[in-house]
Amino acid sequence: MGKPLIGIVGKPQNTNRRLNYILINDEIKTKVLENGGLPVGILPFDNQYKLVGEGNSYLLNEMDRKNLKEMINKMDGIILQGGLVSNQYEEEIVKICIRENISMLCICSGFNNMVRALGGSLYEEQGNLHNKYDWEYVHEVTLDKSSKLYQIMKKNR
Repeated sequence: MGKPLIGIVGKPQNTNRRLNYILINDEIKTKVLENGGLPVGILPFDNQYKLVGEGNSYLLNEMDRKNLKEMINKMDGIILQGGLVSNQYEEEIVKICIRENISMLCICSGFNNMVRALGGSLYEEQGNLHNKYDWEYVHEVTLDKSSKLYQIMKKNR
C-alpha cells in the first residue's frame, strides 16, 4: 500500500469582498509530507462562487458534485483549512465526506463549514475577532454543553 493521499481543500481568499485566488497553506502541505502523506489540492470547479453570507453562493451542479465525490473518494483524508472566508463548496465537501465516511480535519473556519453543513448555527464571540489573516493566530472556542464535542472533550473551552 502506498502513502495516504490527503486532500487539502483550497481556501478562497478575497480583497474588498471579491475573490481573488485559492490558497493551499504551505505549512499544512509540509506537515502532511512530514507525516508520510501525499498532499493533493481539492479545488473548486468554477470561479463564479460567492462567499458564505453574500447571498446566493455558487452551488455545485450535478456534474461538479459527481466529479468532486469521485475526487474525494480517492483520498484517505481531507483537511479543511482555516481562514477568514468560507465558500459553499467547502460545505458540500463536508457533506460528501460524511456520506462517504472520509476522515476530516477541520481547522477554524473549516470547522465552521462542518457545523453549517450539518445544519448547525454559529455565533461570534465579542472581543475574539479575527482582524487579520495570520496562520499563527489562535483563539479559544466555546462548546455548547449539549454538543457531541462537549460530551467527548468534557470541557467547554
